[in-house]
Amino acid sequence: MHCNAGGGAGGLESFRYTNVSAASRSLQNVLHTKIMAALKPYHVIDRGQKAANLHMVYDLYVKMENVNFIIYQNYY
Repeated sequence: MHCNAGGGAGGLESFRYTNVSAASRSLQNVLHTKIMAALKPYHVIDRGQKAANLHMVYDLYVKMENVNFIIYQNYY
């Protein structure tokens, strides 16, 4: 999990690798939904669930096969 020190609009976004299993997509959806529900009282903006070929997601995906990785950007 990554927390930004500032410079954003105060939102949450989650990333997964582009080529993942249905289980990874489901994990992202469940975690994102639950985290957003917990942050709603603090007026955090939902910046969405995204798939991207980010180097940190790709590296983890390739090095550790069959493991689900979700990257969260908090307060961005």
